[in-house]
Amino acid sequence: MRKEKIYFTFIVLVLSIILGGCSSKIEPGNLKLKRKNLGFVNTISIKKVKRTKFYETTGSVIARISSNISGKVMGRVKKIYFKEGDTFKKGDLLIAIDDRDFQSKLQQAKAAYSEAKNALKEIEKGIEAAKFGVEAAKAQKKLADVTYKRFKALYKKESVSKQEFDEVEAKWRAAVAGLGQAEATLASLKAKKLQVLDKIKQAKSAIFEANSYIDYSRIRAPYDGRVLKKFIDVGSTAMPGMMLLQIEKIGDYQLLATIDESILHKIKLGNLVKVRIDSTGYEGEGKIDEIIPSVDPLSRTAQIKIGLGANDKLYPGLFGKVYVPLGEEEGIWIPEKCLIHRGELEGVYTVDSGDIVHWRIVKTGRYLDGEVEILSGLIPGDMIVSSDFNRIIDGAIVEVRR
Repeated sequence: MRKEKIYFTFIVLVLSIILGGCSSKIEPGNLKLKRKNLGFVNTISIKKVKRTKFYETTGSVIARISSNISGKVMGRVKKIYFKEGDTFKKGDLLIAIDDRDFQSKLQQAKAAYSEAKNALKEIEKGIEAAKFGVEAAKAQKKLADVTYKRFKALYKKESVSKQEFDEVEAKWRAAVAGLGQAEATLASLKAKKLQVLDKIKQAKSAIFEANSYIDYSRIRAPYDGRVLKKFIDVGSTAMPGMMLLQIEKIGDYQLLATIDESILHKIKLGNLVKVRIDSTGYEGEGKIDEIIPSVDPLSRTAQIKIGLGANDKLYPGLFGKVYVPLGEEEGIWIPEKCLIHRGELEGVYTVDSGDIVHWRIVKTGRYLDGEVEILSGLIPGDMIVSSDFNRIIDGAIVEVRR
């Protein structure tokens, strides 16, 4: 009990000494904080500005043109020249299909064509000869006609014997038969010529068909593009209508975005919108190329396609932000470079009326054209630091031009 009293007395004594010492060194109202002077800094005076009001949405970059390459012939895939992600030029060979059967048919068709052409030459020679034969037979018949008529008149007058008349009549009949035979030969050769011409036509058709199948077995790129996906491997059998590759045209992109149905009536084809893709630093304007006339009943949104053209910072699949202009509104905007990030917090350095710097947390809105919208944390008339952020200290004094 006695020890406890001694311990308690000691504690009270120590506290009295500490409190007494403190009260003797610090007097209320006499503490002065020494601030560091940072010298001149650039500042911006905050004011409200009129800016275009935007409806903000998101979307993904897509190629304007994409194609599914299908097979047109049946055959074993010999080679696939590009893998997924590879780029190619227009006319490049994408896939080669075994064409040995088609090559064989081509050689057969060419042989049939050559044979028919040779036959046509022989027939045409025969036709020329037959034409001369017909002309000769006609001349003989003409002479025989004159002789026959003369002898017939003489026979009626009994000026020639029956034997002489019979000989002339026989020669006349032979001339008539000879002309008929010559004309029949010519007609037969002409008929054969038509048959051979038909064979030549069939052979040409077979050659064209075989060449077409050979071309179909060599699948070429329809434009400069990229392979998105392949659906067949080397050694597999391609079938007519089977999807082989999915490709897209590079150098011409669109952004597929969703918009709320409530603003559908405020946009139209050809309207310019702003597009921002943070992952690549792309910022630009695009034109609304297409408004898909269908609204999702669950999300109450529709889709639009925005033309972006060609740009090295664009490729399919990128996530992008879209800003659709809807008129004007007043707000506070500051250069994006003035925004300071501290972990998850965003803020600016403000300068008060005593030229003292203060770190102030702000709430940001949209980022557009190198500026950021301030939703809260700043009011018109505030002054913020706009440069030399690496040497700014919270609570320091600066020099500004007012």
